Amino acid sequence: MFAFPSRGYVSQLVLFLFCTFVSHVAWAVPFSLPNDLNEIYKFRYGLIETTKGNLVFNLFPENAPWHVANFKWRADNGYYRNTVFDIYIEDYIIQSKGRRGKGIAAKYYTLPPEFSELVHDEGMLGVARMPDAANPERRSDGRTLHVLLGKASQMDKNYTLFGRLKSGRKVLRSLRTGDMILNVKVYGD
Repeated sequence: MFAFPSRGYVSQLVLFLFCTFVSHVAWAVPFSLPNDLNEIYKFRYGLIETTKGNLVFNLFPENAPWHVANFKWRADNGYYRNTVFDIYIEDYIIQSKGRRGKGIAAKYYTLPPEFSELVHDEGMLGVARMPDAANPERRSDGRTLHVLLGKASQMDKNYTLFGRLKSGRKVLRSLRTGDMILNVKVYGD
């Protein structure tokens, strides 16, 4: 007699198939790295203006040039403006999935992984990615950004980090789901 698979199995299979489909239809990165990476290396700071105050980050373009370039490109094109933090997990993470809407800001694209020796600790700036089953290359989601609210060693060498909080720890600790990113600026010395 034939037995139907359990709901949990079916849910996992549907999720896997959906993630596999999404990973194959992802759009190409909407910018390119300059031939001279010194152009990216000059971007050392990121400012995230929120409804609770400002967060200033030291950026690591030498560790993650694609991610810093993406952060700069999205900031310069206003794709973080008036976006909401839609994920908050106490003592772990605050994340924005980025702007949804029309045009390139709504398109899903991924960035190559740029894992490093940096550790996932409070104040580290990084990006999300899909699970390994749907994303064996472990590419990053180009539209997201998150800041760690505590130690998350399980993420070390599995997710790309590209910045560390320089100032605004009190602001970071006050952020919750629904708070907004008003604007982002990326700049050099």
